[in-house]
Amino acid sequence: MPARTIRLTLNAQQLELIDRTVAKGVAPDRTALVRLALKEMAGRPSQEGQS
Repeated sequence: MPARTIRLTLNAQQLELIDRTVAKGVAPDRTALVRLALKEMAGRPSQEGQS
């Protein structure tokens, strides 16, 4: 699968959460953490239309 570039716009609180998660060792850096999150989301069934 070819690589794709995405751009995220995050607020200060979101960046702080990402940085704390990286500091706990979940991923080596922000980029790796975002990749991990995207992979996990890709494996979940769609929630569209469900409340």
